[in-house]
Amino acid sequence: MTQAGSGSTPGLIHARVLRIAGPIVLSNATLPRWGRQFGGMTLAANQVLMQFLKGAACVLDGFAFAAEALTGQPVNARSRGARRRGAPG
Repeated sequence: MTQAGSGSTPGLIHARVLRIAGPIVLSNATLPRWGRQFGGMTLAANQVLMQFLKGAACVLDGFAFAAEALTGQPVNARSRGARRRGAPG
């Protein structure tokens, strides 16, 4: 049985996914074992730092979204007439 337009069997697709994702799954399975070597205090400090990193990423995403909205409004205002005529843009 083949997928439409792919020309390959589902078994080959699954083998390809396992070949790509296999090392990721194995590393995620062994991370807790590696983490125990560092001790609880180091892991806790690492988790706190990761939370700061995630917070900084959210703040930067907020600035990016705001910049896109603020720059998109004037661009849209200039092309509004062209859109009424049916021109792409």
